[in-house]
Amino acid sequence: MSKHDFRHPYTPYAIQLDFMQELYETLDAGKIGIFESPTGTGKSLSLICGSLAWLRDQSVVLPLTEAQGNEPAWILEQERENAIKAYEERQKEMNQKLSRIRQKERAARKGASQRNKRQKMAAKSESLAEEDFLVPDYDSDDSKISSVAKPVFSAEVEKLLEQMGHPSVAQEGDKEDDYPVARKIFFASRTHSQLSQFTHELQRVHLDGDDSVKHISLGSRKNLCIHPKISKLSPENLNEACLELQDGKTAQDQKCKFLPLTESLKQDFRDRALATIQDIEDLAQLGKELQVCPYYSSRLAIAPSEVVTMPYPLLLNKTARESLGVDLTDQVVIIDEAHNLVDAVASISSASISLAQLERVEVALNIYLTKFARRLNGKNKMYIQQLVMLSRGIAKALTSCKNKRDGQLTPADLLTGSSDTINISKISAYLTSSKLARKVDGYSQSIISDENKVIKTTPVLTLLQGFLECLANPSSEGRFFFETSQGSVVAKYMLLDPSHVFAAVVEEAHSVILAGGTMEPMDDYINLLFPSLRPRVSKFSCGHIIPKENLSAMVLSSGSAGQSFEFNFERRSNQAMLEDLGRSIRNLLGIIPDGVVVFFASYAYLEHVLDVWRRPELGIYEQISAKKPIFLEPRDGSVDEMLRNYTLSIESNKGGVLFAVVGGKMSEGINFSDRMGRAVIMVGLPFPNPNTAEWKAKLAYMSQAATDRHLLENTNSTRDEAQRVGKEAGREFYENACMRAVNQSIGRAIRHKGDYAAIILLDKRYGQERIQKKLPNWIKTGLRTEPLSFSQCVLQSASFFKKPAQSSIG
Repeated sequence: MSKHDFRHPYTPYAIQLDFMQELYETLDAGKIGIFESPTGTGKSLSLICGSLAWLRDQSVVLPLTEAQGNEPAWILEQERENAIKAYEERQKEMNQKLSRIRQKERAARKGASQRNKRQKMAAKSESLAEEDFLVPDYDSDDSKISSVAKPVFSAEVEKLLEQMGHPSVAQEGDKEDDYPVARKIFFASRTHSQLSQFTHELQRVHLDGDDSVKHISLGSRKNLCIHPKISKLSPENLNEACLELQDGKTAQDQKCKFLPLTESLKQDFRDRALATIQDIEDLAQLGKELQVCPYYSSRLAIAPSEVVTMPYPLLLNKTARESLGVDLTDQVVIIDEAHNLVDAVASISSASISLAQLERVEVALNIYLTKFARRLNGKNKMYIQQLVMLSRGIAKALTSCKNKRDGQLTPADLLTGSSDTINISKISAYLTSSKLARKVDGYSQSIISDENKVIKTTPVLTLLQGFLECLANPSSEGRFFFETSQGSVVAKYMLLDPSHVFAAVVEEAHSVILAGGTMEPMDDYINLLFPSLRPRVSKFSCGHIIPKENLSAMVLSSGSAGQSFEFNFERRSNQAMLEDLGRSIRNLLGIIPDGVVVFFASYAYLEHVLDVWRRPELGIYEQISAKKPIFLEPRDGSVDEMLRNYTLSIESNKGGVLFAVVGGKMSEGINFSDRMGRAVIMVGLPFPNPNTAEWKAKLAYMSQAATDRHLLENTNSTRDEAQRVGKEAGREFYENACMRAVNQSIGRAIRHKGDYAAIILLDKRYGQERIQKKLPNWIKTGLRTEPLSFSQCVLQSASFFKKPAQSSIG
C-alpha cells in the first residue's frame, strides 16, 4: 500500500506505484533523478501523479517567509497561520472562479453541439512595401554594444511586458483579481506533439470538488502567433518582425493589433486558459477567438500555474526563459524523452553554414546593396560591405577544404580570407541591432515571390548571423569543423561539453528529473550534464508490465552456414558473412509471424548489403521477398506511404520485413506494436566512425576531461593512472553512444501489456558483459546472456512464437 495518495485515474500496476513512490522521494530530497520506464508502462501518468502528489503536499508552505525582528514566538506562529489562511482563501476564490468558467464553457458547448462555435480569423494577403526591407540608420560604433540588444519598446508595451513577464505577489497582492503564485512543475519534451500527448494525460487526473490542476502550455512565436502576415515568416524572421511591431518607433497604425493592452483582456485569456487543461493548439485557437496574442497573454498564467509545459529549446535556453518570465528557482523540472537531452543541449550552442549558403549570402547582400545604396547611411554601407567580404572569406576557406573529407578548423582558419580590419564582435552586434538578416532575407524572398516562383529557402543571412555569434565568442568547450559530402562543404561549430549550458537549470531548480523509455546507459547523463553532482543523483529503472514469457531476447553469434557474425570495421564487408546474413534472415522469416523490423548501422551500409543480396547468381534478395514482402526505409522524403503499405501487407496476412537504419526515421517515434513488429533484429553494433574530425575531438575532450577530474579528486594519483582513467572514459563514452542508439531502436517493439516480440542481437560482441550491462533492464531480464548458434536461435524462436499463438496473446 502506498504512503501517498497519488490520485492515479486507474488502478496502477506495481511498477507504476514503485515509480511514483521513488519520484516522490527524489523530489522530497531535492535530488537529480534519472528514471527509465519502458513505453507502454504508463510513464507519463506516473510522472504526473507522482510529482503532483509531492507538489500538493508542499504548496501550503510556499507563502511563508522569514520573520523579521525579534517578535515573540506566539506572534510569529499567528503570522504563519494568517499567511496560510490568506493563501488558502485566495486559492479557494481562484478555484471557484475557474469552476464558474468551466460550467459556462460546458453550457456553451452543449448549446453549440451542432455548429463550430470557434471564430476563424481571415488571413489577409498583405504584401510588403520596399520600405519594410530598409534598415534604419545605424550610427553606433561602440565596441561594447550588447550582442543581444533589446528593442526599444513603446511605453505601453514596456508596461505590458513588465506586468506579464514576472508577476509578483508582493506588488500585485492587493489587486482584486490577483492569483496566488504557485510552486511549479516545469515539464519539457522534444516536440509539441509529445507535449500534447502529455497534456491529454494530464486531463485524466481529477481532484476533489472545484479544485483542478492549473496548467499552461508555453510555446514559441511560431506556434502561437496569430498575426495574418508575420505568422507566415520563418521562425527566425518571425521573432524579429514581432519585436519590430512593438518598437516605440513603429507607427501606431502599424503595431500589432493583437497585443493585449487592457487588463480585462489579459485576465480573460488567463482565466480561460487556466479553467481547462489546454495544449498549444487550443491556446492559439483561444487567442483567435478572443482576438488577443496568445504568445504574450499566456505569460500571465505562469504565476498561478502548477504545471507548465514547454519544448526543450524554451527550457534549455536561458535567454528564452528570461524573455518568457520563467524562473526555475526552487521549482521542479521534469524532462521527458530525455535520451535526446545531451544532443539538444549541445545543439543550442552549435551552428553550421554551407559553402552554397555562403555564396547565396554574398549574392543576396550585393542585390540588397544595389537596391538600397542611395538610402543607406555610411555605417550601414560599411557593415554590409564588410559582411560581403566576411562571407567571401569564409567561403574561400571552405573551398580550400573541398578535396578533404573532414577536419578541424580554428577561427583564424575561417578568417584568413577576410580583411584584418573586420571586427567580428562589432558585425555580430550590428546584425542583432539592425535586424539586417530579416531585411535582406525578406527582400530576397519578395523578389522570388514577384517572379511567381515558389521556392522554400532557408534564411541564409540568419544562418550566417548564428555562425558569426559562435565565431565572435567561441567557448573553450567548443570546436569548429568542416565536412564534405558530394561536393558540398559545411562549416560547423559544435559544443563538446554541454554541462556548462545545463548547469543553470540544475543550479536554479529544487529538483531535476530526466525520464525516458530507454535511458541506459545512464552514466552518460551524469558525466555530460552534471559531472560534479554525482552524489546528488538517484537512478530508477522499472521492468515492463508484460509477462516474462512475452519477451524473447537473444544474441545470435553465427549464421546458418556457420559464419561468425562480427560486423566490425574489418569484417563488415566480408562477402561470405553477408551472404550468410541474408540466408539466416530468410530462414528466420519462415518462423517469425507478421512484421519483422531489421536495423542496420547506416543507410550506406544497408545499400551495400542489399547490393550483395541482389546479385543474380546469389538470389538472396528474391528468396527473402518470397518469405515476406520487403520494405525499405527511404533515405529522403516521407515514410508515410511506405508505412501504409507495410501495414496493409501485414493486415492482409502477407507479413512484411522492413529494413531500417539506426538513428533514422524508423528508430524513433514509430511504434511497431503487435503484428507490426513481432521481432526486431539488430545487425551489428552501430558505432560511430571514430576517425571523423568530430569524433576525434569528442573522444579527446572526454578523455582529457576525465583525466583532469581524476587528478583533481585524487591528489595522490599519478598522471599515468589518471590518463588510463581518461582513456577508459573515452571508450565508455564511445560505447555508450552506440548502445543508446541500439536501445532506442529495439525499444520500438512491445508497446503494451498484451504485446509480445523477439529481439535478436545479431553480432557475437553482444555476448560481452560490458555491452549487455548497457541494455535496458526490461530487456536484460529476458535475455539469454550466452551467444547462440543459428540452430539454437531457430529452436528458441520457434518455441517462443508457438506459446503466444496457443494462449491467444496479442
